[in-house]
Amino acid sequence: MPKVLFVRRRSKASASSRLSLLDKSLRAVVVQGTGTEKELDVKGSLGLCLLYEPSEPLVDLIFVHGLRGGSRKTWSKTDEPYHFWPKEWLPRDPDFKYVRIHSYGYNSDWAETRQSFLNVNDFGKSLLGALYDSPLLRSNNDTPIILVGHSMGGLVIKKMYVLARQDAAYEIFAKRVQAVVFLATPHRGSDSAQQLTNILKASMSHGSKAYVSDLEPGSWALQSINEDFRHYSNDLQLRSFYETLKTQIGMSSTLIVDKQSATLGYPNEKSALLNASHRSICKFDAPSDPNFITLRNSLVSCIDDMTKNTFVRKREYYQNQMRSLQAYLGVQEKPEDDLISLEDARVTNSCQWFTSKQSFQDWIDTIQIHTRHYWLSAKPATGKSVLAGAVIDILEDLNLDCSYYFFHHNDIAKSTLSGCLKSLAFQMALSNFRVRQRLLEMIADDIHFEPHDERVIWRKVFMNGIFQAEISDRPHYWVIDALDECKSHGNLFSFLAKAESSFPLKVFITSRSSNEFDKHFTILGDTVIADQICVEDTLQDIRHYVQAKIEHLPLDQERLDIVDTIVNKSSGCFLWVVLVLEELQKVYTQSDILQVLEEVPPGMESLYRRSLRAMSENVRSKTLIKAIIVWVMCATRPLSVTELASALNMSPNISVLPQALESSIRMECGQLVFIDKSNKVQMVHQTIREYLLSKNHESEFGIQGPLGHAFIATTCLKYLISEELRPPRNHLLIKIASRLTKRSTFLEYASNSFNCHIRRAHSSDDALLGLLDSFLTTNVLCWVEVIAMSGNLSQITRTAKDLKAFLNARAKYKSPIGLPVQRVDMWSNDLIRIVAKFGEKLVSIPSAIYYLIPPFCPPESAIATQYGGPSRGMALVGLPRSDWDDRLCCFSYGNKQAVAIAYADKHFAVALSDKTVTLYYALTFQESKSFLHVEPIKVLAFSTSGRLLACSGRKRVQIWDLACEEQSTIFDVTHEPLSLLFVEQETVVKALTRDNTIYSWDLPSKLAQALRIGQNPFEEETDNFRRPLTAATCSPDLNMSAVVYRGRPICLFDLDYDIFFGYCSRDAVTDQESSNLEEAGVTPVLDLVFNSNPDISLLAATYIDGDLALFEPCELSLLIVVQADATILSCSPNGRTLATGSSDGVIQLYEFETLRLLYRIQADDYAIRAIAFSSDSLRFTDVRGPQASVWEPSVLVRSEASETESVSDTTLPVPKTVETSELDSLVEITTLVCHANGKDIFCGKEDGTIAVYDTVTGQQVQILYQHVGEMPVLNMVWGEKQQILASVDASSSIIVRTLNQTSKLWQVQDLVLDARVDNSVRQLILDPDNKYLLASTAELDTLWDLKSLTSSTRTFLGRRVWRWVNHPMQADSLLLVDSKAVSIFKWQQLEPVSRGFEANISCDAIREGGLSSVSVFVKGRYVSINFESQARHQSNKEFLVFDPSQLQFDPEKVMPLGDFQDASGKVKHIIGGVGSKVLFLDHQLWVCSLNLVEQKGRISRHFFLPDEWITTSRNLLCQVTSQGFLVFVRHHSLAIVHRGLKFEEIISGPTLQRPRGTLPLLHHKAQSAPS
Repeated sequence: MPKVLFVRRRSKASASSRLSLLDKSLRAVVVQGTGTEKELDVKGSLGLCLLYEPSEPLVDLIFVHGLRGGSRKTWSKTDEPYHFWPKEWLPRDPDFKYVRIHSYGYNSDWAETRQSFLNVNDFGKSLLGALYDSPLLRSNNDTPIILVGHSMGGLVIKKMYVLARQDAAYEIFAKRVQAVVFLATPHRGSDSAQQLTNILKASMSHGSKAYVSDLEPGSWALQSINEDFRHYSNDLQLRSFYETLKTQIGMSSTLIVDKQSATLGYPNEKSALLNASHRSICKFDAPSDPNFITLRNSLVSCIDDMTKNTFVRKREYYQNQMRSLQAYLGVQEKPEDDLISLEDARVTNSCQWFTSKQSFQDWIDTIQIHTRHYWLSAKPATGKSVLAGAVIDILEDLNLDCSYYFFHHNDIAKSTLSGCLKSLAFQMALSNFRVRQRLLEMIADDIHFEPHDERVIWRKVFMNGIFQAEISDRPHYWVIDALDECKSHGNLFSFLAKAESSFPLKVFITSRSSNEFDKHFTILGDTVIADQICVEDTLQDIRHYVQAKIEHLPLDQERLDIVDTIVNKSSGCFLWVVLVLEELQKVYTQSDILQVLEEVPPGMESLYRRSLRAMSENVRSKTLIKAIIVWVMCATRPLSVTELASALNMSPNISVLPQALESSIRMECGQLVFIDKSNKVQMVHQTIREYLLSKNHESEFGIQGPLGHAFIATTCLKYLISEELRPPRNHLLIKIASRLTKRSTFLEYASNSFNCHIRRAHSSDDALLGLLDSFLTTNVLCWVEVIAMSGNLSQITRTAKDLKAFLNARAKYKSPIGLPVQRVDMWSNDLIRIVAKFGEKLVSIPSAIYYLIPPFCPPESAIATQYGGPSRGMALVGLPRSDWDDRLCCFSYGNKQAVAIAYADKHFAVALSDKTVTLYYALTFQESKSFLHVEPIKVLAFSTSGRLLACSGRKRVQIWDLACEEQSTIFDVTHEPLSLLFVEQETVVKALTRDNTIYSWDLPSKLAQALRIGQNPFEEETDNFRRPLTAATCSPDLNMSAVVYRGRPICLFDLDYDIFFGYCSRDAVTDQESSNLEEAGVTPVLDLVFNSNPDISLLAATYIDGDLALFEPCELSLLIVVQADATILSCSPNGRTLATGSSDGVIQLYEFETLRLLYRIQADDYAIRAIAFSSDSLRFTDVRGPQASVWEPSVLVRSEASETESVSDTTLPVPKTVETSELDSLVEITTLVCHANGKDIFCGKEDGTIAVYDTVTGQQVQILYQHVGEMPVLNMVWGEKQQILASVDASSSIIVRTLNQTSKLWQVQDLVLDARVDNSVRQLILDPDNKYLLASTAELDTLWDLKSLTSSTRTFLGRRVWRWVNHPMQADSLLLVDSKAVSIFKWQQLEPVSRGFEANISCDAIREGGLSSVSVFVKGRYVSINFESQARHQSNKEFLVFDPSQLQFDPEKVMPLGDFQDASGKVKHIIGGVGSKVLFLDHQLWVCSLNLVEQKGRISRHFFLPDEWITTSRNLLCQVTSQGFLVFVRHHSLAIVHRGLKFEEIISGPTLQRPRGTLPLLHHKAQSAPS
């Protein structure tokens, strides 16, 4: 089989050795404990029977028995399951990994007493129908088919194939049949058939059988089959096997089918003999049977030809899947690299002592699923990894799905549990089609996860992903080596303990022996087989290893003596043996040999000292050796030879080529360092690292950790500030490919690891700070681009955190005053914000960091100060905030109150006082959809996957399915729910109500599952009064609920059963009787919450007197009490952070386990009603009054759990306090209109004022006037001819004033009109001469003559959405556009030009929601209409452009222009027009332009807006000035973009040369623009 993407790595074992292993495994596994198999029909079922189905079938193999055979009997030598080889042997053979195996049965028992008129033709038809109608064969309708027929079964196959070829209905199916294997098939008949026919005729007890007559030589049936088959067989591979042993019949023996009859003689036929009789030609003793091997190899040859064609045909399909999986899981390296190295280290006949153990055979048994875990422990360096490699080879040779991972302590990338889980998931996807499909579905569903959080990976990728895939009962095997070298190995055991029992998973783990691991494995209970490697176990393997290696050593003395000496002195330590054999290669004398052999374990320090002394004697290369040692010992991962050479060349006095470096490592590094098969430079063993970092030696090669990391950090920074990484000096250089390709192989390591070394170096190093400062002032943007091109921005966030840690530690030794320190601090904040605010755009276009992102950063931020100046291109003015704001956005709901909040991965939900629930996208904060609950909402809760949303009020619980956007069901409760949670894979929802009742509902059946009324431990059962609960919370991980009865301590209950555990109290009353609690005066509890981390058993509670208490619920003990003055509590999903909210609007963040205050938001407004954290724990949202605010304080960014190393001298940061009053006290802008001069902008505000803003500075320059009553201004229009400004406020009061500009200020002159209409004004519009003003409401439009001040009205009944616009070609007319038609009216009397005239808009789209805007462009040559339709909570946009000259001839329809069809669907919001272009905002928030004149229909994009600019609390307000400045309203300010159109990238339409003066945008991987 060809080695392609999804074909597993093949071991070095030969086919014969693999079959021998198969034989042993089958006898150990299949034969034992399979009594139920014997109860089955030994003959076999009729029809098509499935024997084995792989996860991804590429070939179908079908067995057809012969005369008096059976679908099982024919292919099994005995009744034992072991001998049924198509079912038991082939599925365990790796060469049949992609083969689906069937057996076909039909009634051909000639011994039956009844007469049978069925013949071979009938059997052929039956076989054809069974195969053609098989659901399995139809589901995979392109798999090639191989048929194997014994005796008459071969004739049945031939007849079936002829029938299929002769009938056009079966043409496609017939093409799938590509090979036929005949086993003793009587193509020309059999003399025995003639004898059998005569016997049946003479027998009184047996009826005649037509099919037996068909087998007679010269029968009409045989002639017909052979003649027809000859014409159709050229497309088939034909294999014929004939018998050579006679079959015993009664007292005589004979060949049932001789060679001449058993072979066809066709050119495409391959024939061979089998040393078997007619009966035994299809039955075998064991997989090592030569007859079976011959037949098996023939089948494999056919299978290889077919699968090779399939893989070639689907190669691109598989490659795309591979790339998608690699990108999604972040797995880059091939998983077999470590295994290949171990195979090279393993010698023949080693490890058999272990693989032959009965305990191992029990674990590998596919039937005994109970023994799920095998733990093999041993002392260090005893060959555990080599043995793990042997286990992997055995599993793969048995065709068992196996994934594996080798931890390496000295490689950060291979020492994290998250990396292990991602690699295992990737390998499972490679080996199992259904797992692969499940992960691809998750990619398609846009299910993301934090790549370094093993808990999230386990929950999302495994529990909610892989373990939900429907796979066969055959287990999937994991082999995890050196788990003790994983920094967070304890989490794996809690994961495995909670793994899906329905998913067949078996895990093999090796580790060092320790008490810690003993405790960990007890979590897994009796599913563990615990085994240990003893010295005696490995001695034989060591002997094999030494015997294999010593043959190549330059030794003269007796080799057997040396072998014995090494084995005896090894004490089972493979590492010592490897090092000794390396040393023996260099010695020749007897005394030197004895000296080498004298250095024995334990310790090996003497061997290390000897190696280091030899290295010290090499004076010439000492500098190079020292540098190599530092890099290998301190690097975060092993470097390749090329990477290391590049790194070393950055050091002074070192210049080395990769080839020379390889020689230096092999010759001069004392065998302490080696180059592995992947060309990575590695330590021989981690004990060397421990030895060199210790202070117990005097070698000059000893390493001080901080100094080693400072050396590497310095090297990385020198590279990062080199000319090679200089940012482009000119915008036009961005797109030059050579700028990115001419870079060192050291780039990846330096970019991803320099921060780790800075964190581990001593913080008082001034030289390191100077280099870091140089990096941040020169090439930091180029580094950001490099990271963004990888698609993973987490390195930027980690770097920011490490820079913060470096500064905090430095504060102990050095003054924090100084420009370099300030710059590092500013950049550490900037980097986090850049990822949070621009991450999605940065990944799509990494070069955006140079010119598109800096202008949108606060003016006093580091990136804006250094790179956001106007001279660099685009500039942004107007926004008042000088630095980053921790509040990302705020939603305002007017007179509605926000009452509850809940978070999922992709969404968060806010419940309002009007019973509505609004769903937002968690990333962009844009509104997704909304729901209406049946009553006022109290509690919200998402399911784990985020697919289900539960809402509860006082009496109802309502479940919404977000996937199908339908209400699932409504459940009734008797009391108000205090807590909601989903359990049992989201199939059950539970509610804990105020009367301590737990309701359980089964969602698939929509029925109540259970009802448990909890006891009150403080009241007697006879007491009729039930004290209500005041607070409650649940922990599904602890299976515990915590409730508070009024005036009582916290009570803890089992979540499933009515078991009272005890109570927790801050007040020391735990020993008092319940009757005395009232007198003791228990302080009321306001709220309480469990820690979300399943491994942390903690409960936090806040009291009415302001205390915040932390309890250990399992021990019922009080841990900590602090003063917090909180009323509500919330815990982050990762369990690290506790958020509190108070009645006066103060939010505080605490470290959950210590209650150390981290952060405070000081506000003096509404009480906090609820707080919820995002799924990544990096953001939280609070709801208060009519607002919901999203916060992202940098304090929530912590080091990953796996990063246990910290700065040695870290100091605790001072809690940060944020004041929010200034954020909400300013008056917001509600409407705007740009003056034709391009310099001034008129803005209407929420308090009724009309102000003037300057486009150069973006600042307010004067206030013109204010509407009466401080009512919000809703709309304005400017009349250029008469210099008048018309405005309307929320009370429908309309004011028209004349303005006059003198010098730089505007003077308010005459009041032209002060009027009011009865209904809300939707639109104001002036005619071109400014004589008339039209105010349009829902049903009544009012027209004023501004000269005579007379007015007239016109009624429009039943209209929903509409827009008025001046007629582009007739100054005395205007157009009325609605969702269906365009009408023309005269300004003077607001009468239609012709009675009843309407020009319907010709378009196939459904526009139920109507139009959103109508605009005129290019001096009236074009009119655009932008539609927005709503369908099942989804907003669909459509953009049409038409020529207004069509309206001159009263047409029935207005036809959109075809040149601009590409723009339809792309337009989110029309901004305005400049020159011949329409500017619009697309759905990805890019400012784009559509060219209406030159290169008609060409669409370009220029720059993007930050996601936070688009909120749902109001419509987007933006315009473009006559000078091309783009104006956006941001709350109380204007954000004005200068020279934003200078950047251009053509994304559709005519791709002519880019206009002169515009600049290119560089794409990452040349991806297309988002649509």
